[in-house]
Amino acid sequence: MLQAGQNIKAIRELKNFTQDYVASHLNMSVPNYSNIETGKTDVTLTRLQQIAEVLQIDYLQIIRLNRTEIFNAASNGKSESTHISQHEMGSELIRQLQIKDEQINRLLAIVERSNS
Repeated sequence: MLQAGQNIKAIRELKNFTQDYVASHLNMSVPNYSNIETGKTDVTLTRLQQIAEVLQIDYLQIIRLNRTEIFNAASNGKSESTHISQHEMGSELIRQLQIKDEQINRLLAIVERSNS
C-alpha cells in the first residue's frame, strides 16, 4: 500500500493539512498515521475511507491517483526545471482534485433530485 500512502501524503499536503490534523480526526497517534503515509502500515478499506473523508475526497481518488501521469514533467532531471515542474505538477493535482469534487457534487445533486 506504499502507493496509497504516497497519494494520501500528496493530497494531504496539497490541502495544507498537517499529519497531526488528520491523525486527530482519525483518533490515532501521529506516528501511527505517519506509518500509513510511509507504507509501513497497511491501510484497510475502512481506514482508507475514513482518511478520504478527512481529506474531503472520494477514497477511490486515493487509489486511482496516477502520480506518474500527473508528475511526468519531473523526469527532466535539471534542478531548476524540476522545481518548476514540481510546482506545475502540484497545480495540476489541485486542478484534478477540484474537477473530481465538482463531479461528486453534481452526482450528489442528481441523487438528491431523484430521491425527492
